[in-house]
Amino acid sequence: MSERGRFLGAFLGVVALHCVAYEPGIEAEVRVAGAPATVAFYTGGGERVELEEAVLHIDGVELRRCETAWTLGSVARAHELELGNGPWRLDLAGGGTIDESLIPAPGRYCALVVHVDGRAFGSVSARLSGRMAGATMNESIADPFDLVIVLPAPLELDDPGDRPMLELRIDQRKLFDHEGTLAERLQRVATVSAR
Repeated sequence: MSERGRFLGAFLGVVALHCVAYEPGIEAEVRVAGAPATVAFYTGGGERVELEEAVLHIDGVELRRCETAWTLGSVARAHELELGNGPWRLDLAGGGTIDESLIPAPGRYCALVVHVDGRAFGSVSARLSGRMAGATMNESIADPFDLVIVLPAPLELDDPGDRPMLELRIDQRKLFDHEGTLAERLQRVATVSAR
């Protein structure tokens, strides 16, 4: 058997064992939203911003276990039976919202990850345009990227009755109060609450 065949066999074995651990009934409701619809506002420095477009193309949302929070791999996306998981076009300027149900395996989760990727739309992954202090601004991110947001406290999901609600807020008004690339600024203005 080739090395590739052995790798594929081992990978499928791990996936099969992983899916056996799934406990029916555990669901996590996730809402991803911007601040309320915002067309014109002032930055923290007093500059007027007129936002024409603030769009994220989201390929999927997942929870990551604490032991893999900063690496690849998760269990919340592995069991998308009837429930869809992207892609979506999130219009932050228009107050857009995405509501999703994740079906995670039992475990301890420490991060919510948003996979931003415009390929399904034949577009860029993120785009921001408008006017700031009278000057035209246009920023975009062509390549896919992830927003990894640490949960306020680890989320323990052990019981089939567990149904937490997570709300991820990406405040597009605060993007102009930070330095860095658009991806870095999006990471800074994303916060998550759990109940």
